[in-house]
Amino acid sequence: MTIYSGLQGAQGAQGAQGAQGAQGAQGAQGALGAWVPHFAQATVAPSAGLGPGADPAMSFALTASREELVEPRLAATWDPPRTRLMPPVAAVRNAERWADDIRVENCITALMQPLNMRFTNGGQFVLRHMNITLAAGGLVLGVAPVVLQLKRPPERLFALQTQMVFDMADLRQERLSEIVGQLGIPMQFWAAITDLNPSNHRRTLEFLAVALQALSHVNQIAKHGLACLRPTAFSPSIQPMINPRRFGAFPCGHAAEAFLVAHLLRALSGQSPGSAFDTQLQRLAKRISDNRVVAGVHFPVDNVAGRMVGVTFAEYVLARCGVGPGTWQPRGFDGDLTLQPGVPPEARAPQPSLMRDFDRHEPMDQATAGQTGLALPPYFEDLGAPQTVAQPLEDLDAYAASPDIALGLLAHAWKLAKSEWADWATVA
Repeated sequence: MTIYSGLQGAQGAQGAQGAQGAQGAQGAQGALGAWVPHFAQATVAPSAGLGPGADPAMSFALTASREELVEPRLAATWDPPRTRLMPPVAAVRNAERWADDIRVENCITALMQPLNMRFTNGGQFVLRHMNITLAAGGLVLGVAPVVLQLKRPPERLFALQTQMVFDMADLRQERLSEIVGQLGIPMQFWAAITDLNPSNHRRTLEFLAVALQALSHVNQIAKHGLACLRPTAFSPSIQPMINPRRFGAFPCGHAAEAFLVAHLLRALSGQSPGSAFDTQLQRLAKRISDNRVVAGVHFPVDNVAGRMVGVTFAEYVLARCGVGPGTWQPRGFDGDLTLQPGVPPEARAPQPSLMRDFDRHEPMDQATAGQTGLALPPYFEDLGAPQTVAQPLEDLDAYAASPDIALGLLAHAWKLAKSEWADWATVA
């Protein structure tokens, strides 16, 4: 699922730019859609009508006006002359000159640039960060630490969890409005907890858009390669209450997105893990994930893996922005270990935790297991020590003459988003 699909066509609202209605098709350019509406959408705003596009009537009026203002065959000059008309090359602050959707696109490119996605001969999806350094001869590849990896569960686990999906259908009537309201990126639900709005959190919404879109690119490749079918493939009795998009089920995109948003909002707010604020975010992430099972379009195991993907990728995004220690904990999900060993494959029983309600408290690495006193489930892989970004790719050609360039696009986006939470507790 992409970030744009969740906006449900709200981008078309750009067609309401007054006389520019003839260019309403440009609504597709609104990467942030309903989240960060252009001021020009409001007819009472000073910037009404200043969005991209034109219509014949306004173009004719502007041409007629120019003929009266400009001397024939003479291009006017500035008096006094403007100094440094052209902005510096590759300066991060140039991002402030561009439209919000363009800033988002550029940050997505910067975030995705060093990522490598591959499938091993053993059927495992591996996401790596390719650390790049500069040398006299050009770019030199350094280490390539794993961000996360996934291996799909055996068909038997999905068959065994089909009854769980069937049983959760009993909740469909009471959760109907939630499920429909969460078809896309359910920002209204997050806003209910955090008061997210385009007036006070414009850059926060941009930052979330970057992280969510990059996550979608990663998740869709994983879904494509792992090729896990939805519950309807296992039983004609599931009969989902919504029509999902046509891609794989594992890992669950809604779960990955929900836990990523919860993690990033907590980091932005500076609230501590386990605080009342964080608890509400985590509960909402679980609720959104569970509702996909209730709707009949996902298995519980899809959410277990989706949570791992969302949390780990959120840590990676923050590391790329230079937040806190600047590290992420590499993790994996081994589907082969979702069934207990020791018996013939066709008779293997699932791990007991996978036949219960999806547990958001499950540790996903050894450090968390030690802190909580809970055992690390066998299907989660702790892939070693936290990893760091040697040097953000977007910073390689930073210009020392301009202090803010070295921040990089991602760190710049984080800095501006974090500034919107200044009245909350701070975070390093």
